[in-house]
Amino acid sequence: MSVHWAEIESYECSRGDCEEGLGTLAIRTPYGAGSYHGDFRGGRFHGYGRLELPVSFLASAVYYGGWEKGQRSGRGTYFNGRGNLYIGQWKGDKRHGYGSYFFNLHDWQENRHTEFWLKEHYENYTGEFQDDHYHGQGSYRWPDGKRYEGGFFASDRHGFGTFYYETGTSRRQLWNYGDFVR
Repeated sequence: MSVHWAEIESYECSRGDCEEGLGTLAIRTPYGAGSYHGDFRGGRFHGYGRLELPVSFLASAVYYGGWEKGQRSGRGTYFNGRGNLYIGQWKGDKRHGYGSYFFNLHDWQENRHTEFWLKEHYENYTGEFQDDHYHGQGSYRWPDGKRYEGGFFASDRHGFGTFYYETGTSRRQLWNYGDFVR
């Protein structure tokens, strides 16, 4: 969700200091109005802030959290406006570190549910990320309650893990770059 300035029709500082302080930037896109409210350094988003940009005439993407030199960095929350939500660590505008990625949240509202509640009620991946991929140890939960806990590499199951069925039984598994071994 870094701001792609080619998609921006216009922007102006509507309040505060949008160069070296706290301010509000009004942003106009082909789909309507958006805004950034937060900290600036050198005219870039830097520190803590909230960016909301329309992704269609009916929906908006929202990010609030840490920024560094105009890119998402540190802990933050991002809803893509199309049903997916990420809460966790960022580095260089990519999911990187520990986080939770939720799917099919078409009625998401800020501060409506906790991250813990979402993990138990929606399809999600929770664990380590590297350069926007599930990478390292994590858990994937399906809508029916089944889940896999184990290793991931470049968003595929990799290495040993345990699959938990909705009945409560479990099975140890081995995966090789997304291919089931045993």
